[in-house]
Parts: sequence; C-alpha cells; structure tokens
Amino acid sequence: MDIFDDLVQQFISYYDKLIILIPRLLIALVVVGLFLFITRLIRLKLMKFLSLKADDKLLINFFNKILQIFNVVIAVLLTLYIVGLAKIAASALGGLGLGAIIVGFAFKDIAENFLAGVMMAFKRPFRVGDVIEIQGIVGSVSELNIRETHIKTFDGKDVYIPNGQILKSPLYNYTIDGFMRHQFQVGVSYDADLERVRKIIMDVMCNVEGILSENRPPNTMIVDFASSSVLIAGQYWTNTFDKKYSSSEIKSQVMRQVLEALKLNKVDMPGDVIELKGDITS
Repeated sequence: MDIFDDLVQQFISYYDKLIILIPRLLIALVVVGLFLFITRLIRLKLMKFLSLKADDKLLINFFNKILQIFNVVIAVLLTLYIVGLAKIAASALGGLGLGAIIVGFAFKDIAENFLAGVMMAFKRPFRVGDVIEIQGIVGSVSELNIRETHIKTFDGKDVYIPNGQILKSPLYNYTIDGFMRHQFQVGVSYDADLERVRKIIMDVMCNVEGILSENRPPNTMIVDFASSSVLIAGQYWTNTFDKKYSSSEIKSQVMRQVLEALKLNKVDMPGDVIELKGDITS
C-alpha cells in the first residue's frame, strides 16, 4: 500500500503543478500565436517589397525560409520564458556557442551546405529558370534552399544537388545573360558548291522565328571532312528570356527547313560509306 500511496501523492503533485502551469501555457499560446502572426505579416510585407525591388526570386525565397526558421526559434524560447522555464531558455541561449561547435562537427556536411547556400544567395551564380550544368547534370534551376539546389532536367528528372558540391565544382550557366547559342551540322558532297550551301543555310536561319539576327546574327562554317562528306555547321542565338519560343522547337524547325532547302536546290547529301575489308572463304 505504501507504493500505491506514493504513486497517488506523485500524481497529486503533478496535477497541482499542471493546474498552476495551465494559465501560463494559455498566456504563452496567446502571446506566441500573436508573435507568429505579427512576424508573418511583417515577413510577407518584406518579401513583397523585395519582390518589387529585386527580380531574383531565388534570393527572396532563400531569405524567406531563413526568416521562418528564425521566427520559430524565437517562438520556442519565448514559450519557455513565459511558462517559467527561463533558466532553460537562458541555458539554451548560452549554449548556442558550444552547441554550434558541437553541431558543426556532428553535422559538418549540413553546416557546409547551409553556408554554401548563403554564399550562393549573395553571389547569385544563377536564378530561378536559368539553365545550368553542374557535374555533368544539365537542367533548369527550380529552387535554392538551405541544404540543396533543385534542378529540373529536360527529360523530367528532379535532381537535388548539395550546395557545398555546387560551390566547389565548375558551374556552367547557359542563360544568365539571356542568350544561348545552338549549333547543328549537315554533311554535303565533296563536289558541292560549299559557299552556295552556306548561303542556303544562312538564308534559312535568318527567316526562322526565334533566331536572333541583329546583335547576334547566325553564322555558318566548314567544320570537318568526313569519310564521304564535308561537314558544315550552322550556328544561331536565341533569347532565353523570350518564353514565346522554345529552343528545342526552334532547332527542330531550322533543321527541317535546312533539309528541305538543300533538297530543293538539289544539294547532294551522301550518307556515311563503310568499307569492309577481309578474306571471304567458302
């Protein structure tokens, strides 16, 4: 019975403490709820102001997430203080320095990726929608968060690359200035009038919608001698900011029209000739 009486006394003690704590918890819920509501309004107003002043959505979204995490941490500390756990809150704040060192060693990769994300947010090597290549992966940037960068490849794959790897690896941004060069090749006979062929290709490229013609005009050049043909390359530029035209559709159109123009002008385009050598025995 002594054990039962002790359990009852412990329960009564906890119950009394809970009754005393309930008003503080209610006050904490009201204060913290009001705090989160006000800080959310301020954060949304700030994000709206920044979106009007800056066109870099990547940077805005990144700092929006940082502010969200900061507000949650403050809300937790505020709750501890109101319910009478001020010593725990003070210890948490005092231990942040030591905790940062411990966490830094325990979660080195996470800390590295976070700092890399902060550096990229300020340096801004790419923006949302930019086409980049990193470690052989090519795609469009969808998001930068505190740990990784989300890239959408052209075949529909979602790739998440840690920010630390991006910061330490060569990064190719194909669209940061709004211009991207494309190239295709066509093989014509050695007997063909090469300058006439180049003019035919040039005329086609100058008349395809979406291909730039003023500041960055298209160009043609002889690039190589194949086994049965001379390879001529056509190069042209597109404006990546102009969403009216798809780069893949432009390339499809220009190659189709070049092929039709060469056939119309009776330009011989021989296929590759493969010579087989060896003894044939019966």
